[in-house]
Amino acid sequence: MKIYMGVWNIQQAKVLPQFMYSVRRLKDRISAMPFNGLDWILDSGGFSEININGKYSFSVEEYLHIVELHQPSLFFNMDYVCEKNALLKTGLSIKEHQEKTTTNHIKIT
Repeated sequence: MKIYMGVWNIQQAKVLPQFMYSVRRLKDRISAMPFNGLDWILDSGGFSEININGKYSFSVEEYLHIVELHQPSLFFNMDYVCEKNALLKTGLSIKEHQEKTTTNHIKIT
């Protein structure tokens, strides 16, 4: 079993065998992070995006561009989390969050 620890900067990433990095740290970068050859997962930042903005501040197409630029080993879907605070922030139901998550998944694939 592999455990991917979430990290905030390159120095942390370089000392771990595998790690997770948030798209929120990458979305404004023009050049690729120096993660070549490292085993890492790109997190969509869904929890923060929804709780801060009530939606994603970037499109599926922009997310896929970030994926292509940085080449993670894996990346997460742009999910709409269903925690109570997120539902209050969006004003949507759990079913609507699930539908938005599914729509994003279909667009990504």
